[in-house]
Amino acid sequence: MTRKNYLILAMIISHLIIGEIGMCKKIKIDADNHRICGKSNMRQWQHHQSAYKCNDDDDDWLDLFDWRSTDAKVRSKRVAGGADSYEGEFPSAVILRGKHTTNGKTRVCGGTLIHSNLVITAAICLANVDKLEVQLGTANPSISKGITIEADNWCQHKKYSGGHGYNIAIVRLSQKVDYIYGKIWPACLRLSDEHKSSATCSAVGFGLESEQDLANRLKTIELKRNCYTSSGVKHSMTCYSTDDQPGGVCSADQGSGLYCFGKVNPCDSDTKRSFVVGSFGWTDSDCNGNKKTTQYFADFYKNRRAIRDMINTLIHAGKVKEDHTCKRW
Repeated sequence: MTRKNYLILAMIISHLIIGEIGMCKKIKIDADNHRICGKSNMRQWQHHQSAYKCNDDDDDWLDLFDWRSTDAKVRSKRVAGGADSYEGEFPSAVILRGKHTTNGKTRVCGGTLIHSNLVITAAICLANVDKLEVQLGTANPSISKGITIEADNWCQHKKYSGGHGYNIAIVRLSQKVDYIYGKIWPACLRLSDEHKSSATCSAVGFGLESEQDLANRLKTIELKRNCYTSSGVKHSMTCYSTDDQPGGVCSADQGSGLYCFGKVNPCDSDTKRSFVVGSFGWTDSDCNGNKKTTQYFADFYKNRRAIRDMINTLIHAGKVKEDHTCKRW
């Protein structure tokens, strides 16, 4: 190959790289702004957590590549058998109510506020739904209703096909919410780094407390990346379970967030924040507060590029173009 041909090839490659960077340009949302996101009424053990290593901080260029972890380690546990959440402990947790087109019934799911008009949840929660309402600002729906806003657009992971894998969606609200400390507040979304295997995280949900009873308030349970089986783990997922206590997640908890806790900058910052790292997808057993079960979460770090693409689409577009991944109501 001549020198001229090498130069032409180099120019083509550089244009492709620049084009890729342009397509994946990171749009800042409130979940990226550590002066805003992740403020909560932490428990003492949460405040002392350090979920992220003191290296590889804020490597946003990693968002350009949809690398998937092949680590066999997986992650653990959820809401039946858990405890009532503190007031203001998870102000980003929301309730989704979707009306089904086929039978008119309402499906209840969870989600996490990541921007003034964006909620991240599970794609399965939006299947056959022709109207979606999002309830924010309450940890006890039986006493305080908070506020309810209709969604106008949503996008799901482009690889989601109705199964367990890639079960992630982002919903756009029809209007922006005003933040109220301890009531309505976005979680931090750290897509540049994976939390430590030793980190203790909290799963939350408004779903079933047992096989029959709907929880009156937001429940929480402590989990670690600690699976007893990897048979159900997809590339896009990670599984969790409790260390020693029984408990697990229930069907109405789908889409609810998994939170880890740590410093904004693990190396030199004393500022602590709550980071949402996943959303509940499914469990390999029935909802049972007396049994230890494995819980499977959509892993936001493993799906970081798709999440950024969905955010870009929903933030950029006044009216989202409908296709197999995005819809509008």
